[in-house]
Amino acid sequence: MEEEFPDNWLEIAIESLGSTADHVRQTVPKGYRRSPGCCPVANYLKEVAPPGMYGGAWRTKVVMSNRGSIIYHVPLPPNVTEFIDNFDAGLYPELDMENKDKA
Repeated sequence: MEEEFPDNWLEIAIESLGSTADHVRQTVPKGYRRSPGCCPVANYLKEVAPPGMYGGAWRTKVVMSNRGSIIYHVPLPPNVTEFIDNFDAGLYPELDMENKDKA
């Protein structure tokens, strides 16, 4: 049986990241810096998305699609934007897939 996802699944997923950049850091998996489609936020959203969804997290928004007509554009809250800025600046080496010291 296929899992049901509410229409606002993406907003719920973003909210579940937490209220601070540090909460986001504790929630997301590893990813690549400066890579909207493979950063930790995008990887997390793909893990919790309905089957067949793909997309990316840019500094201020996330875009997800099912390679068809369903496309979600959702603004990111300041705590997620702060996390992305910090991650791209190298402040979370434990989450950086390219950091061989912490991988």
